[in-house]
Amino acid sequence: MSRFSFSALTAAAIALAAPAMAATQGELGDDSSGTSALSVTIPEQVQITGIGDITLDDLDAADLASPTGVFATDDVCVFSNAGESRSYGVVATGSGEAGAFTLVNGDETLAYEVKFNSSPGGNGTKLDPDDEPVAFAGGKESLDPGCGNANASFQVDFTPTALQAATAGQYGGTLTFLVSPLTP
Repeated sequence: MSRFSFSALTAAAIALAAPAMAATQGELGDDSSGTSALSVTIPEQVQITGIGDITLDDLDAADLASPTGVFATDDVCVFSNAGESRSYGVVATGSGEAGAFTLVNGDETLAYEVKFNSSPGGNGTKLDPDDEPVAFAGGKESLDPGCGNANASFQVDFTPTALQAATAGQYGGTLTFLVSPLTP
């Protein structure tokens, strides 16, 4: 196929895929009217706000001996305009090696688990580090930069085994959430 034929076919395909615009021009006379066709494309977007730092610096012997471990939650806001259910995907990445959910204190590490919920209050669906996006629905219908009314949450869990194996000291790290639009 020649270069010209391919270009002509490509141009024809693009023209057929584009929405038809039907602007009309006015006629010369006592009055005149014209019409403009309007088209707006709104991209899928998401935003997560209201994330706070989590500090557990008041653990005691009872916490370390607890058969359920220790957890902390943070309520957040997620805006999404993807589909009628306002769907979004969440990927969590820790600051440990290869995105692992671990905190460090020198050469020592403290593992933790992460859960995400499409409502406030914690608990939710367990996430694996740097995994495929986990789908959630119910993103906010308007942006809420100050997160005045949370619609989602995450929870960080420290298991009894991890707490009891850790040496004394302050452990630190980061947890990053990547939120992306998901079209159902």
